[in-house]
Amino acid sequence: MNIHKRSLALAAAAGVWLAGIGSAVVLAYALARPMALASTMHTTAARTATVSQPVDAVTEPRLLELDTIWLFGDRAHYAPTAVEPTPNVARDISNMTCTGWRELEAGSGHVQICE
Repeated sequence: MNIHKRSLALAAAAGVWLAGIGSAVVLAYALARPMALASTMHTTAARTATVSQPVDAVTEPRLLELDTIWLFGDRAHYAPTAVEPTPNVARDISNMTCTGWRELEAGSGHVQICE
């Protein structure tokens, strides 16, 4: 009975491996093929369709026309103003409220939290 279970497990494993190899072959084939341009397929279908139709039968607009929109604004109102940059000065640690030193939770070292 043990030999029967082993051969069944071996056959199942071989089937999974064959399916994997088969899918890899199909993927390699699909990726190695030259890409077909979708625009060329549509233009050939459009050429065959327009040959049988008269020129006046085309009713699709080729240009989308929109109404003109005017925007008005005052540039002087939005003129940038000169701003003095504030220098970054390191604060003195004696002026801060700090907790005591404690061990880090991960790693080695000490940490102090200041406000």
